[in-house]
Amino acid sequence: MPNQQQQRNGFSKFCRRGIGTVSSFVCNNDGKQILLSPAFRGIESHIKLQADDVGPHGSILRKKHTTDADDGGRFPRLSWTHGNLDNHGSYALICEDLDASYPDHMHHGIFYNIPPARRNATVSDVERQDDTNTLCLTATSWNYVTTHGKNSYLVPDPPANEATHRYVFTIIALNLMPLNFTCPKKVTKKQFHKAIEGKVITWGQWIGSLAPPTDDNATTDGQASAGQVATGQASASAGQATAGQASAGEASTGCTGEGGVTTTAT
Repeated sequence: MPNQQQQRNGFSKFCRRGIGTVSSFVCNNDGKQILLSPAFRGIESHIKLQADDVGPHGSILRKKHTTDADDGGRFPRLSWTHGNLDNHGSYALICEDLDASYPDHMHHGIFYNIPPARRNATVSDVERQDDTNTLCLTATSWNYVTTHGKNSYLVPDPPANEATHRYVFTIIALNLMPLNFTCPKKVTKKQFHKAIEGKVITWGQWIGSLAPPTDDNATTDGQASAGQVATGQASASAGQATAGQASAGEASTGCTGEGGVTTTAT
C-alpha cells in the first residue's frame, strides 16, 4: 500500500500531466539558462561532465530518473574531469529544464559549496537534510537553492502531450569556498546567478532528454521511439558567451533583501 509521500507524488503527477494535456504547448527557456548569464561571459569550458548511469550527451533519461519510478525518481549519477584547475575553491552543480512550461519548473536543482576534491555527484549528495532545513543542506552538507515544492531536487516529470524536454546539467568551478548567503533558505535562482559573477573559472555540461507520456506511449527504462530524443546541443556554448568576463567587483556583497549574499574566500 502506497505511503503518504507516494500518494502526494502521484496526485501531483496526475495534476501536472492533466494541465499539460489542456495547455499542450512548450515554453522555450534557452535564453534564460545560467550559461547565458553575465557570470559566464568570456568563460570557456574545460570540464567534461557525464552521466554514468544514463549514457553519452543527448541520451534519454531512464525511468529510474523520472517520477514514473517506483521510488518517485532519483538524481542521475554524474562525474566530471578536473579541468586542469589550479586555483578553484569549490564547485556548483545546476540542473535546468529548457522546455519547462512554467517558469518555476525550469529550476530543477542548484547545489553549491561542493568541495573542490569531489569529482562526482550521487543520489545521497542531493537529498536534503530535514533537520537542518533552515540552512538548506543536503545529506553530504552541500548547500542548495530550493526548487518548486521546496525540494532540493525536482525530479523530471514533463506534462503529457508536450514535446521532448531537455534537462541540462552544468558543473561550475568557482574561485572561492564557501559561497555564503545571509538568508540561505530564501535564496533565489536570480540571486545565485548574481552571486557567482566574477567567480566562475570554467564549466562543463551534459544534456539528457525525456519525452512526456501521451495517450499511447509510456516511459521505459532506456528505451524510446524514434523522434523522442533531442540530441542537439543546448543553444548556449562557450563560444556564445564572449562579451567579456564579469569583474569580481560586480558581485553582490552584504544582504540585499531576503536571501542576500555575502561571499567569503577561505
